[in-house]
Amino acid sequence: MWSLLGIEKLSQLQSNDLPSDVLAKVLYGLFLSMAVVMMMNMMIALLSNTYQQVEDNAFYEWSYRKATTIRTYVNYHPVPVPFNIISLTWMFIRHIYHRLCSKKSSKMRNSKTYSKFFDCLVHDLEADYLAAYGYKFPLTGTTRRKK
Repeated sequence: MWSLLGIEKLSQLQSNDLPSDVLAKVLYGLFLSMAVVMMMNMMIALLSNTYQQVEDNAFYEWSYRKATTIRTYVNYHPVPVPFNIISLTWMFIRHIYHRLCSKKSSKMRNSKTYSKFFDCLVHDLEADYLAAYGYKFPLTGTTRRKK
């Protein structure tokens, strides 16, 4: 490449007569120009192949990013900070109520309120199931999502 600019001495391409000297330099220049064109063609092909691979994997990358984002935010409280005081208080009261219901279960076995307790329990189990799986039936062997 430096020889095209005249910086490098080309003593190997020198000949005795002027036409063969010019022809050797022209052929050498064409060789170097074709080498540059071929290198550019190889570079374009390499970039095109890389772009095609990235485009093929784009859906999988997007799915992975979405799954990691969901996994990150699934344990966060869904209500924004100033309003979560109300929802957390409601959840606390509900938790206390369930604990009281479970303590009363031994006393209520022979009473009419025993059926009310089971109705309450079935309702809570149904709500937990719908929260975990929605209206889909889970596959056998899958574990339940933690809240």
